[in-house]
Amino acid sequence: MKVDKIIWWTIFSGIVGVLICVYIHYRCPQIETWKAFDVLETILGYVANLAIVAAALRFILKKNLNIKGIGKIRISQTYDNIQDLTNLISRYFYEGKNFHRTPVLDAFYGENPMRVLEEDPEYKKFSEDASNLIKLNIKGEEFVVKRSAVRSLEALLDAVRWMHFKGEDIDKETRSAIYTEWYKIN
Repeated sequence: MKVDKIIWWTIFSGIVGVLICVYIHYRCPQIETWKAFDVLETILGYVANLAIVAAALRFILKKNLNIKGIGKIRISQTYDNIQDLTNLISRYFYEGKNFHRTPVLDAFYGENPMRVLEEDPEYKKFSEDASNLIKLNIKGEEFVVKRSAVRSLEALLDAVRWMHFKGEDIDKETRSAIYTEWYKIN
């Protein structure tokens, strides 16, 4: 919720609370308006104190997540956001390297909280651009490059050779995977 909405809802709730106190005095003249307001204020104070205690407990406690392909993880609520969670998993399980985040997102968000109202017509173009990627698994690492960014097969072979083989010859299995991906018809 945006801050402006919170401010307006707070003002609206305060006005409604005062009107309720005035209405109680109108219906029961023996109850003073400010006595009703004191009771309402006391109740709201207790609710606010309970909210503070709940927030403190949520901050202190830990959360359990079951992530497919990784395992059961207990994480402190202080790191209860998707960026910290993926950074910690990347560091602990993958030595800081990238990994496929879909299982982590599924475990973190649970049921899909998002509902698509309307898709941008440009979405198809962007998703088609994403499908024009060359994805290779080289020595257990994922190597991804846009097909349009590589001018030739030789340039791709050179890039892989210098990035993953330190200038040495590429092994037969990797060379075969590169040829397969390069000549793949989408």
